Amino acid sequence: MARCARFPLIVSIMDVIHLSLPARNRRFSSQFYARPMLNAVARKADHVVTVSSFSKGEIVRTLGIPESKITVIPCGVSDEYGVPCGGTQCSSIVEDLGIQTPFLMYLGNLKPHKNVTTLLRAFAQLRQRKKLPHSLVIVGDDPRWKPSVVQECQRLGIPGCTVFLPYVAQSLLPSVYAAASLLVMPSTIEGFGLPVLESMACGTPVVASRAASLPEVGGDAALYFDPSSPEELAVQIERVLQSTNLRDSLRSKGIERAKQFSWRQAARKHSELYSQLLGLN
Repeated sequence: MARCARFPLIVSIMDVIHLSLPARNRRFSSQFYARPMLNAVARKADHVVTVSSFSKGEIVRTLGIPESKITVIPCGVSDEYGVPCGGTQCSSIVEDLGIQTPFLMYLGNLKPHKNVTTLLRAFAQLRQRKKLPHSLVIVGDDPRWKPSVVQECQRLGIPGCTVFLPYVAQSLLPSVYAAASLLVMPSTIEGFGLPVLESMACGTPVVASRAASLPEVGGDAALYFDPSSPEELAVQIERVLQSTNLRDSLRSKGIERAKQFSWRQAARKHSELYSQLLGLN
C-alpha cells in the first residue's frame, strides 16, 4: 500500500504567557493541558511561527525549540482602524456607550499580568494631585479577576470616575480609540500588544509598559514606563496631557508606525514561508 507523502508541520504559537506566569495565576487547563500539548508541538513541528521576537525568545526558553525553527511574523492592523470619524461623530458614539469625555483608555482582559492595578494607582495619583478632569475607561472583562480590580478602585477612591465596559462592538472600537486622550498599555508581559497599534492607527497617543514585546511593537512612537512604578506612569500620562506638541508628535509617529503592520503583509510572509518549507521557491 502506498503511503501518503508527509508535508511539513507548521504551527503558530502566539505566545507562551500561560506557561510563564506564576502558578497561582494560571488556570487548571494551563498547567495540565497547555504545557503537554505545547511540548508535543515542540517535538513534532517542523517549523513554528510567532508574532514577536520577544515571543520567539520565550518559546526557545520555555519549550526548547531551536531559534532556527522559529519565524517571526508580526500581527497587522485591520483596515477599519484609522482616524474613523469627525470629532462630533466620535463624541456621539462614546456618549451612547456611557463614556464621559475626556478619558484615558485601557483595552484588554483583567488578568494580573495585564497590570491594571498599576494603571489605577497612577490614575488615582493624577486625580488627587492634579485634579485631572479625565475619566478612565477600561474596555474588557474577566469574571475571575474583575472583583479585585473593582475593589482596588474603591480603595483608591476612584469608582466614580472609572468606567468598566465589558464589551464594545468591533465596528465601534475605532471611534472609541479615536476619542480617547491616550491609551495606556501597562502589561508586565505581552506576546504582541495589538491595542498599541490599533490606537496608533486611530491617531491616539500611547503610553506603554517598558516590558516584553511592547517596545518592539511601539518603537519610537510611544512613551514608556517601568511597569512596577505607578509614579513613572503618572508622569508619562501627565507629559502627554500637558503638551500639545508631544501629543501631535506621538499622533503622527503612531499613524506612520501602524502603517508598517498590515494583515496583507503578514499573509504574504506566511505564503513565502510555506513555499520555502515546501521547496516551491
